Amino acid sequence: MKLPITLGGLALGTAAVFIGHMNSDAIAARSNGGGETAPDVIVGDLHEIMRHGQVNGITAYSVGTNSCNIGNDYLTWEPNNNQHPTIGGSIYRILTLESGCTKIEQIGRSWLKHGFCALQQTLCGSCSNSAGGGCPSRLGWNCSDPYSASLNGQQSNLGPREEVNPTTGYFEYPPGGGSYAATIGRRLQVPTDLLQAENASFLADGIYIHPEDAAACNGNNNASYRRLNKSGTNTLTFGGNQTVRMSPAIFAWEAEDPNVRITTIDISDCNERIHYGQSVCENADGSWTYIYSVYNLNLHSAVGGISMPFGGDAVPSDAEANLCPYHSGEVYADPTSQWDTTVDSGTLSFMCESYASNPDATAIMWQSLGTFSFTTDSAPTEGFVDIHLHKTGAIEQVATLVPGIPVNPPTPCEIADLNDDGLVDGTDLSLVLGFWTDDCGGGCIGDVNDDNKVDGADLSYILGFWNCDDEG
Repeated sequence: MKLPITLGGLALGTAAVFIGHMNSDAIAARSNGGGETAPDVIVGDLHEIMRHGQVNGITAYSVGTNSCNIGNDYLTWEPNNNQHPTIGGSIYRILTLESGCTKIEQIGRSWLKHGFCALQQTLCGSCSNSAGGGCPSRLGWNCSDPYSASLNGQQSNLGPREEVNPTTGYFEYPPGGGSYAATIGRRLQVPTDLLQAENASFLADGIYIHPEDAAACNGNNNASYRRLNKSGTNTLTFGGNQTVRMSPAIFAWEAEDPNVRITTIDISDCNERIHYGQSVCENADGSWTYIYSVYNLNLHSAVGGISMPFGGDAVPSDAEANLCPYHSGEVYADPTSQWDTTVDSGTLSFMCESYASNPDATAIMWQSLGTFSFTTDSAPTEGFVDIHLHKTGAIEQVATLVPGIPVNPPTPCEIADLNDDGLVDGTDLSLVLGFWTDDCGGGCIGDVNDDNKVDGADLSYILGFWNCDDEG
């Protein structure tokens, strides 16, 4: 059964923390964004997807993107310095579970395409403020620029994500990377077996990061998604569906499943945004499945953990942290081997290594999704989930549904122990005799069996468990 989610007025709690390694380039650019004009780059369209081949169970893709400058100033597009966009692509799947609940997972990511010049086309407007003919080194406002899937998959022009600060747009130039594997190296890699899931739909999103766009605090609209069609083992196409502009992939989950709720969390007022999603479903056996997802749009601090109240003493056997691995030599390891699931003091936590102990721990970096799930007998109740920021150690609280704390029914001894001293004895018997009556509608201490009278049945209950302690 799907559960309609209501939060009964619970508010999103935020702790404003300003993240980002500021630098001279970013600060200088930010001052230009303080006036009345500024560029604003978005993904206007994901227009094609290319499959490059399969090696050792990994299929490599690249996604064609069409950028639009919807601002009111030119966007610099220099090929030989760090004043150009970096472009990322990712692939996701939405699984429908037996309960009817759905679950979104990121299953692939690319390295970053480095832009080199911008055509001046009209996907998002008239392009009346063109930067000129040919392929100039800036993009006019109301103008668009298409990059084919072939260009976005050109291995020699892809750089690692770890070098880009998505909050400020800053990156060192030229990009690093070293050598790369033929066919799949640096490209958008997906384990082919993950494409074979039944009851699954697929989608991709793309994002542009640029220092001028970030300086103008226009980075929160930079990602767009589009649904994919799959045929055969690993052929993906976009088909007739349309790009959903200025919305990252997690919003496809909400669009597909009305049981899902998305909450947007802004860590500061400029380019530090994460999206949190949740679905809770009741299973046929009366248990409940909880699914929490965190999408980091552009938070440089990254997300290093998620925790929620939990009434059990042990980690649920089906608890799962699903994160997409990095590849092709980026410093981050496979995240599934670095996240721990623990229960401690009534809290269930999914956490990666701390930044202090391992700066290269695989937190949820930008344009990345982490999904966490488990099943418990506890029905949902209103509460809060804590989202742990990796580099700062700050915690953001989100009002949401969490497992209710189970209340164990009292034992027969505990029922008969009317004065709660741990033993059924003469004191408890005295309470029954002292409240002996045929009418106890208002409630009497001696009414052991709750039938609104203190009589022989209550006396027999006390005598039946005489000398029984609460552990018996």
